[in-house]
Amino acid sequence: MRYQSIFAQPRRLPEADRQQRRHALVRLSLAVAYNSWRLSRHDWSDSQAPGDALGAAP
Repeated sequence: MRYQSIFAQPRRLPEADRQQRRHALVRLSLAVAYNSWRLSRHDWSDSQAPGDALGAAP
């Protein structure tokens, strides 16, 4: 296998693949944004903190 420099120009993907990857990235970032918004507005009680279920130290 030939070594490729990380600085070499990547070959361009076909337009359909680039669009599919871009849409997947948009969906992922929307999911992350929604989940962080949902977690931030949740009123955590003492027993409902996210780490408690895993037995995390306080």
